[in-house]
Amino acid sequence: MRIAVTILLLLALAGAAEATDTIAPGTPVYRVEVILFEHAEGRSDRRFSTEIDTFHTLIDPLRKARDLAARAAWEEHQAELTGQQETDETRLALDLIDALDALDGNLLAEEDAISEMALPEVFLQLDELSPGMQAAWRRLTDSGAYRPLSWRAWHQPLHRQQLAPAVRLHDDQIIRLDWLDVERTLQTLPGQPARRDFELAAFMPEAHYRLDGSMRLRQRQFMHVELDLVWREPVDAASGPLNPIHWRPAGFESHRLSQSRTIRTERLEYFDSAQFGVLVQVVRWRPPAAADIDREP
Repeated sequence: MRIAVTILLLLALAGAAEATDTIAPGTPVYRVEVILFEHAEGRSDRRFSTEIDTFHTLIDPLRKARDLAARAAWEEHQAELTGQQETDETRLALDLIDALDALDGNLLAEEDAISEMALPEVFLQLDELSPGMQAAWRRLTDSGAYRPLSWRAWHQPLHRQQLAPAVRLHDDQIIRLDWLDVERTLQTLPGQPARRDFELAAFMPEAHYRLDGSMRLRQRQFMHVELDLVWREPVDAASGPLNPIHWRPAGFESHRLSQSRTIRTERLEYFDSAQFGVLVQVVRWRPPAAADIDREP
């Protein structure tokens, strides 16, 4: 019995380490939620540029979730083509279920201890906002002064001695697409299953959004939020009335919000510019069992 429990513990810890990108033991994990909104009557300074800032290299929680879902669908399709209905992961899960069924009911407490050690997937878009942030979204929607644009929610570790990566934030309005790289998307042979090392993201064009940019959460003596967001409006090329040659090329008029300040956890924080605003809430993540204990009378 103890050997079986040990195996389950190792499997649970290995799965947790893989799912959380090897979070160091003892590192605090936070749930981060962000709402982007526009001022209905927003007026701002604009700066014209023929270049466009790119944020493709940053972590995008929503893109990560979509890539994982697309890869799962692709692998399922490939398994159907090759007649392999069960992947290695499926067989491992079935074996684990059989092992649990073989154990007696006295292991329930130990199974609970195993589940408590599993950490959340980091920098992956969550299914929904917390109740407090949902209420904030509704207030923005009902107000005539604001228009909510998009939201993000993810878990991330945070440590004073380690710089956290910047996370990409954007709305849903695409202003430019960078199309596919043919060399990255070619298959080995038509009709054959894709190579195991193929890059699924290569099949998706890189998008630039009207509101695009980054947010970084930092832990110094206090917790800081660093925002670098830019609002872009495409501008067509213009020509003079007597000269058909363009005197101004096509480009973008941009308005930037760049702010960094201290925040407090479990409190709604507000960042603002003349064109748009950002709501941020950061809450320390705790295992579900610990949260249940806190709620007990």
